[in-house]
Amino acid sequence: MHSLKEDPHSRYEAEGCAAMGAAAFVLVAGGLGERLGYSGLKLALPTELATWTSYLEFYAKSILALGARCQVGYVVVVCVYLCISLSIYIYIR
Repeated sequence: MHSLKEDPHSRYEAEGCAAMGAAAFVLVAGGLGERLGYSGLKLALPTELATWTSYLEFYAKSILALGARCQVGYVVVVCVYLCISLSIYIYIR
């Protein structure tokens, strides 16, 4: 049994936060949501129906929340890289 001071998850979280400034996030967006019965881009699909938050907005807010959680004292992650892989059909549309 681990005590709170010895919790290995805390150590891993600290290591992850230390690496956050060098991290990049990749979103493989695919194309259109037609197979899902949706005529727009899959990234615009809502993740829930209370606020209709799109998948892209939810993903971006999750990354920003992770960055905010990793701020310690005056150290601030100033740049988070996000790469979105898109289908050629998005450009045609």
